[in-house]
Amino acid sequence: FALKALFAPLVDSYFSRKAWVIPCTLASGALWLWLGHTIEALVLSRDTTSLAAALFAVVLLLAAQDVAVDIWALELLPARSRPYAPVCQTVGMGAGNLIAHPLLLLLSSSRLRDPPVLTLPRFLW
Repeated sequence: FALKALFAPLVDSYFSRKAWVIPCTLASGALWLWLGHTIEALVLSRDTTSLAAALFAVVLLLAAQDVAVDIWALELLPARSRPYAPVCQTVGMGAGNLIAHPLLLLLSSSRLRDPPVLTLPRFLW
């Protein structure tokens, strides 16, 4: 994310905002699904190269998506509302974290369901 200023002009110059947001979301979701199935094997086999490459790709995709969403928000909002765009994004991110993190814990709790809906890899324990 610290280097997203370097490729922000690329995101701004090519294609529409939706053409960046939707593929980046789908690709990062596919990478997370793949990692969800293979991360335990990667960690146990100490394949740090594949793990680092996958996580780097996810961060790169999410940074490109973040740039595209920022540009899109500035295009959609009227000029008088543009100063509030970062506030809206920060509140939305906080609300998403407030909802998603407890939900993840609830889904992975063996006290609520046996077996739990979501199982975490053993190396995390």
